[in-house]
Amino acid sequence: GNRPIGFRDCLPAPEDGGDPIPDEEGRIQRKSQVCLTELPLHQAAMVSSVSNHHPDILELLDDKKIAIGSRLEVRRRFAFDASLEIKLGRQPLFTLSQAVARHIFVQY
Repeated sequence: GNRPIGFRDCLPAPEDGGDPIPDEEGRIQRKSQVCLTELPLHQAAMVSSVSNHHPDILELLDDKKIAIGSRLEVRRRFAFDASLEIKLGRQPLFTLSQAVARHIFVQY
């Protein structure tokens, strides 16, 4: 709307490293942010951060079309190597290794 800019508009959002900020009624909005390896199966989630910014992992994520804001879900966990089968949009299912998945954080 056309409300005036207030104090809370100037604070970093929690996903940007800030603390949770109460809304106008003093309630704190909490979203569950978890590592992709901990996301429940078939739970739709949005990628919120990546903890490793090494060019090699960023290249892999770019290749898989995974970016901040991407919506995805874990369809299957493979016991052998803890890799994950991922559903992302209309792409075919693909597998991510645990080594990559542990650097991806999501909110749901």
